[in-house]
Parts: sequence; C-alpha cells; structure tokens
Amino acid sequence: MAIQRSRIRKFLVVAHGEPLAPRQLRRLARGRYVICLDGAANDNPSLRPDLLLGDMDGISAPALRRMRRWKVPVLALTDQNTTDLEKALLWCAMHKAKDVVVVAATGRRMDHTLANVSLLRRFDRKGAVLEFRTGLERIRYLKNRRLSLAAKRGQRVAVFGAPEATVWSTGAKYPMTGLLLRWGILESVSNECTGRRFALRVEGEALLVMEEK
Repeated sequence: MAIQRSRIRKFLVVAHGEPLAPRQLRRLARGRYVICLDGAANDNPSLRPDLLLGDMDGISAPALRRMRRWKVPVLALTDQNTTDLEKALLWCAMHKAKDVVVVAATGRRMDHTLANVSLLRRFDRKGAVLEFRTGLERIRYLKNRRLSLAAKRGQRVAVFGAPEATVWSTGAKYPMTGLLLRWGILESVSNECTGRRFALRVEGEALLVMEEK
C-alpha cells in the first residue's frame, strides 16, 4: 500500500499497550503519517489515522465501523509469526522512514512490553531514529554512538546495558565516565540532568530512558 503523502518520512505508530492521553497523542501526530494497530483503535476513539494495520483479530466491531466510515485504508496482514508492531515497523522500514515514534508499546502485558522493547534493537538502522514514548518517558536504543538531547534541570535519566556498554555523560548530576553497564549486573538509574543539554557517548549497546518534560 503506497503512502499518499509520498514525501513523508516521519511516522507515528500507535500500539495496543497503555494508551496516551488524547492531547499527547494529537501533539505527537503533528506532521507524521499515523499508523494505528488494529487493537489500538479500540482505545483511541478520536484518533483518525492514515492507516489501520494488523491481523485484525483485536479490533472491535464499533472501532472497525468507525474506521470504515472515515474511509481509513486498512492493511490486513495475517502472518502469525510476527506481532502487529513488528509488521508496522517493517512497513515503515519499507517506506524508508527516517523518524519513527511508537506510543502505547508498554504496559498491560509484561511479555508484550519486553518483546516490544527488544524491537528497538532489532529495527535499529543507521540514519534513522526509532523511539518509544510512554507519555511519561522516552526510550531509545543506542549502539556505538554519541547523542545530545535538549534537557531540563532535574529531568530524570537512566541508562542500561543492552546487554553491555561503556558510557560517558555530560550534563548529568552523577557523571558517567567510562562506566561499564551490564544487563542484570550494573545500570545507571535515578540520574538527573543538570541543565539544558544532556549528552551521552556509548561504546557497545545501551537503552536510554529519559523522563518527558
């Protein structure tokens, strides 16, 4: 299925975890091609996406009628070897996405949450940004790279080895200087930003969890 707004390379994927507030969802949707997974249509009755995608086993009859009334294109993919979120991320990659934000990928079921977070690593591509937003935090996977983000004083930040990384930070209350982080052994949690920028250098693989401000 071709994208009607063919120049768009920024996407918002709405998954079927803990939903965001409608105001937050509207803000994140601005300027993005919005893909709604089938079950997420049940939780977001005011959301009018550009595409409804999934195996269609989780959408309610009223939500499906609403999508049809709005003439939202439907991409039904019945492959049971991939989750609906995997299908959506594959679709974004096929359309050369440069910036993908995924919301409602966490919460409700722990197995789904852990599987979804692992997709940050699986779909990491050079030159593209993939980020999860929960309404409270943003989550990114980083491999052998440097990152500088706008920040506010007191903004919480955590870094986990995924599975292992050596990290250096700038703008953190508790500086990380060649700190070796290993999954299940040592992580950096409850750190805080000290000013308007937070920078991180990662050698290896890490997950960054940063509070929304």
